[in-house]
Amino acid sequence: MKPIFVIFIMLLWSVRVIGQSLPPWKPLPIPDTLVAYQRTAPVIADTIARSSHSSRVKEVYFPAKFSFHGTTRPEKKDIDFTSYKLEMDERIKLPGGMAFKDVATKNIKYLDKYHGLPSNEVTSIAKAADGRIFLGLDKALVLYNGVELEVYKGIEQFPLQQIRSLFLDTNDRLWISTERGCAYIYKQNLYVPNKGEFGPTHLKGFNENIKTGELFVFTIYNGFFIWKAGTWHQYFDSLPVKSVSSVIRSTDKKLWVVHSHDGISYIQNDSLFFYNRKGVFDTPRTAFEYGGEIYFGHFTGDLLKYRNDSLFYVKVDESSNHKNYSFAANSHGLWMSDYGQGVRLLKTNGELMTFTIEDGLAHRVSYALLADDFENIWVCDPFKGLSRIDQQLFYKLKKPIQPVVSQMVPHDQNMWYFTGGNGFYQETPHHYIKYSGAGNHCESGIPMNEDSVWISSADHGLTLMSNNRYTFYTMVEDVELDSTIYTIQLDKDRNIWGLNISNQLYRFKAGTFYSFENQWKNMNFVKLVKTRSGILYVLTANQGVLAINGRKYRHLSTQNILASNKIKHVFEDVQSRLWYCSDMAIQMVDSTGRSSELKISEGPNDIHDILQLTDSTYLLVCDAGLIYMKEDSDRSFSQRLYHKSHGLNLVGNSCISQSAAGEVIISGGDHLLTFDPYFLKHKVTAPKLSLNRIVSNDSVLVAGNLQVDQQTPLKFVFNNISWGSESLLYYNLSSSRFDSDKWNKIASNSLQFNGLSHGDYELRVYATTQDEAQSEPLTFNFRVLPYWYQTSWFYGLCTVLVASSILCYLVYRERQNNQAKQRLQQLVSQRTRQLEEEKTQVVKQLYEKELLRQEVHHRVKNNLTFLKSLLYLRASASTNEEVKMIMNECQARIETMALVHQNLYDVENTSEVDFAAFIKELFVELHTLFDTNESVNINVAARDLRLDMKLSIFIGLILNELITNSFKYAFNEDSKGEITVSAREENGNVYIEYEDSGEGMESFLAEEASGFGFKIINILVRQTDATLVYKNKKFLLTIPK
Repeated sequence: MKPIFVIFIMLLWSVRVIGQSLPPWKPLPIPDTLVAYQRTAPVIADTIARSSHSSRVKEVYFPAKFSFHGTTRPEKKDIDFTSYKLEMDERIKLPGGMAFKDVATKNIKYLDKYHGLPSNEVTSIAKAADGRIFLGLDKALVLYNGVELEVYKGIEQFPLQQIRSLFLDTNDRLWISTERGCAYIYKQNLYVPNKGEFGPTHLKGFNENIKTGELFVFTIYNGFFIWKAGTWHQYFDSLPVKSVSSVIRSTDKKLWVVHSHDGISYIQNDSLFFYNRKGVFDTPRTAFEYGGEIYFGHFTGDLLKYRNDSLFYVKVDESSNHKNYSFAANSHGLWMSDYGQGVRLLKTNGELMTFTIEDGLAHRVSYALLADDFENIWVCDPFKGLSRIDQQLFYKLKKPIQPVVSQMVPHDQNMWYFTGGNGFYQETPHHYIKYSGAGNHCESGIPMNEDSVWISSADHGLTLMSNNRYTFYTMVEDVELDSTIYTIQLDKDRNIWGLNISNQLYRFKAGTFYSFENQWKNMNFVKLVKTRSGILYVLTANQGVLAINGRKYRHLSTQNILASNKIKHVFEDVQSRLWYCSDMAIQMVDSTGRSSELKISEGPNDIHDILQLTDSTYLLVCDAGLIYMKEDSDRSFSQRLYHKSHGLNLVGNSCISQSAAGEVIISGGDHLLTFDPYFLKHKVTAPKLSLNRIVSNDSVLVAGNLQVDQQTPLKFVFNNISWGSESLLYYNLSSSRFDSDKWNKIASNSLQFNGLSHGDYELRVYATTQDEAQSEPLTFNFRVLPYWYQTSWFYGLCTVLVASSILCYLVYRERQNNQAKQRLQQLVSQRTRQLEEEKTQVVKQLYEKELLRQEVHHRVKNNLTFLKSLLYLRASASTNEEVKMIMNECQARIETMALVHQNLYDVENTSEVDFAAFIKELFVELHTLFDTNESVNINVAARDLRLDMKLSIFIGLILNELITNSFKYAFNEDSKGEITVSAREENGNVYIEYEDSGEGMESFLAEEASGFGFKIINILVRQTDATLVYKNKKFLLTIPK
């Protein structure tokens, strides 16, 4: 469970202007009318007298005088101490710490042996420099840090038992008085006087004056001692009484000495003045300076005070049987133990407040008191343990009002209380009045004047008490069947509004009920609130709020002004701001429509009621407890949540009000509480943080030069002291391996680290309360040792081994590489010889192949030439011109193929034909064959085009047909002519253009369409996937290469 003590958060006050404005006022719907049934009955009233006890003390002059007794001087004493090591005997865990008693009515916690104390006999107390508390018990010395006890039983030479007094001086020495005598503890060593010069003391045996540097030790049998500047002095022989129970040095430099059962003396300028008062009653026991006055506590009797050379009795009540053994002071006033009566506080304003066993003290026997650094008072009880009186902002009121109070309404000088089971009450300045006869369940009411009030009675309906008679108004004649109106409020027109048990809205006036059940039947009303301006606000479960002003209303929701439809309470402050309270926030809307949002620190946290204490302070009743809220000048808000850790009755309240006398009353459950702003803390005290111990595997380690093995758990235990409020730890852990800016928060008082890797670490820790008070930070440096295989020498050895291994490997690899290089060189040499031999063989074979190729082309060319010659002879022998022509054409075609082979064996490159040279030779052969006009020339533009044999033959045959055609038909015998052949290679194709300057190409096309030459051309074009077109008197031949 998350502990909650005080939550103090400066909230950001974010202001936003609502884009939607307030809806307009509308006329109220016309309600259904129902005439009420009326009955009357007499009023039964019981008057209860108020307590006449005054809360202020009275001073009575006491005509006693101090008389000169004689001169006195101290005797210088040599006191030697022997040092003994003091060991802790036991550590006791207190997981619950101090707790409330079941009947506690104030913020008082206690601790006894049933909650962990070794004994209930707590006789003395002291405050350690780190904020921890020393407790002197009958069985041991105990050191308490809130969660555990350290128990010290002493040594054989000086057992720490039957401890009478404890005191920590400014040198951090803890002085101890037991039945055996006095000693002191310093840095875990016990220093015992060699000769036992001091002897035992009374209930208080030590005191100190910080300004003068004096330490006082006062004893039962040996007078008193003063330690100053390293020297001891003893007052003994010249004292009128050797038994001394208290010594103080006042601000006027008088040395006051209290003699148990024998009066008081003071020493000034070596003169002793004595007030002799023997006996039991009115015999001083202790002295304390407060506010420039000296207070003397009696063994039995009234409190005695010295001021301006006069003594006064300070009477706290009518009794004179008081035993004031101890005093303490803080900003709240002077605290006094009253043996058998509890603890009393004399406030700075003169009022007296008493704390008793009924308020939550461990027992009624208060013995020694201590004021800690956090405005709390510790109370030692020699029979029942220890108590601590914390901040008393809220405590239970002792009023004769029977629970459960559901509403409180102030009116003039009176306060009216309406309950859910005991009728209703009226509190006047002089007495209380309990009213009966209107039923037990009178949960709300509207006072009209001192003797007239409207009541919502669950037993009798809407009830008017006036002139000592009740008038009951019901909706039906049978009261048992009546739908009673609850939560009544009065509007500006003096109409009574209320909600019935079915959460429907009603209005009442002049004996008539007006029902809005049908008009607003879909709305689930849950609460009715009246604000300072007199406007009624009807809250719904989840549909927003109805605002009713006279006969007008408007519906407020998230559709217009509200941030939430689930409004739990509406409040109007003196600045006319409306507070709309939802689950986790308060929306404030001012008169201009500007809206601000205030987040609630604990949520969901329904607000039930709000009281404005001053112009800038508020008290809120909520599910989580009570919130004290303050608005600063910059419109920022601070809030403190007071939870069950501040009292048993701070949760479960429902309403709050303030009487005309200014008394704040909080109601809920079976109690009434009040809020006392006198105890507000205006100064925030930072927590005290110190190291308790460092533990590893159940062994306590020394903080300096701290070293632990790796994977060893390391636990830091702290004393986190902030008595009365919660304090959390924040820590930051960095190491030589990483730097971290992250601060972690824990609610425990210890930090445990497991599995830390080796390295140097720095731990920083501070404590902070939830009101943002921060302790001084603590810093610890420690080292986590590496495993043997993580040490530097192991890394060095590994480095040497690795380096040696690498060196050996490199040497081995070098040797292997040399051997491999030699083998490779041998292989390369052998292979080179093989390749040279193979190259010689290949060159020889290529040469032979080339010779064979040339021989083949030559033989083919010769064969073709021979064939051409045969055709020539046949043509010469024929007398038929047509046969001659055919033979000549065949010769031309054969010559074309022969030229290709000739061009392949006459050149070095036997695989490709020079196209330009080939065409020119073909033109010459055809020109000779057909014996044409010698004036015909040919132009060839081939751009160094070279073609393979197959393609050359195909193109040559096609051009043969075209040139033959030009010779036959294009030119006359005497005309000049020119044939142009251009060829180029682009994009994987060969493009050839052919044209002549003669005429007759059209006739050739027409004539040769079915001729043999044209058929040859078509066959060749198809075989090469080529295209041949005639365009613009040109043949365009495209051949894929």
